[in-house]
Amino acid sequence: MVIIARDFETSNWIEIEIRGGIIVAVRPGDGPSATSANDDWVGPAFWDIQLNGRWGHSFSSPELTVEQVVAIVRAQGSLGTARLCPTLITTPPGQMLHGVRTIAAACDADPETARKVLGIHLEGPFLSHREGYRGAHPADALRDPDIELFDELQDA
Repeated sequence: MVIIARDFETSNWIEIEIRGGIIVAVRPGDGPSATSANDDWVGPAFWDIQLNGRWGHSFSSPELTVEQVVAIVRAQGSLGTARLCPTLITTPPGQMLHGVRTIAAACDADPETARKVLGIHLEGPFLSHREGYRGAHPADALRDPDIELFDELQDA
């Protein structure tokens, strides 16, 4: 397959040759010198380092399922996202552990999900209780640093 599009950095036309899903060549291509709203453009893939969920499903939800994680991660590709970090916000420890374990299980169950998930972004629960510092994190779920919980989250 050959794709002809404009390079996002230079606006020049380029030809991209793909075989078996792998880019095998990138060469100068031919096209009009003036840009148009209908031109195709190519650039590097987007990496989303903070994705909280999609379609009303939060990675922090106690009802999160492996199937939801796989569907969300796969769907992000349609937005140009090639890699991502599912993000959990501060919740009670059991709920955070559920989210981490469910995301890990989704990666174990689906090779495409495993390839796209770079890591898991945890926001909390070890944040300041002071108003203004905790942002939108629920005060009742914030905790002082706890090495046992940290280790449990890492193991999950």
